[in-house]
Amino acid sequence: MGVGKGDEVVVSGHTFIATWLAVSAAGATPVAADVDERTGNLDPETADQVFSMLMKAVRERGVAALVATHNMALVKNFDRTLRLENGALK
Repeated sequence: MGVGKGDEVVVSGHTFIATWLAVSAAGATPVAADVDERTGNLDPETADQVFSMLMKAVRERGVAALVATHNMALVKNFDRTLRLENGALK
């Protein structure tokens, strides 16, 4: 994905340590996302900030990002979406 030295990667604080280690191994700096302690989800304001940064990086670098979300308000900002229905991508 072109992540390396000088890059910051937003990582959930409620994830397996390997996620953080993979970011560090690539030379980037993991940055903890501020998530709701009860649900582990991003609050709406933080989600907007994270996804704005993600979309900017995707467009600047010409790469793709796979995002799984139930937040349909965020989906409207994506360039392309796929839905998983009955085990098939649509």
